Amino acid sequence: YGKAYREANRGKRAAAQAKRKAAKLERSPNWTTPEEYRKIQDVYATAQRMGELFGIQYHVDHIVPLQGQNVSGLHLASNLQILPASLNLQKGNRHG
Repeated sequence: YGKAYREANRGKRAAAQAKRKAAKLERSPNWTTPEEYRKIQDVYATAQRMGELFGIQYHVDHIVPLQGQNVSGLHLASNLQILPASLNLQKGNRHG
């Protein structure tokens, strides 16, 4: 069902992805150091390795959402967590 929806609604998906990318850029503080960027990359790389190792998909989730309704977090390593994709999709854009 998900694949069929994505194919039928490519414009909506592209708009949503562009909005998320812009939010990520806006929520990346200008004082972020190269070391912080390496930490962020390490989190994403670890999620990828976990997926390969355990055979299930993992997502890197922002603990405090970048576009939360009541609160917005920053795109920093300290605001990232690795979750199985199924749990992250259930969580949605909620804090906690």
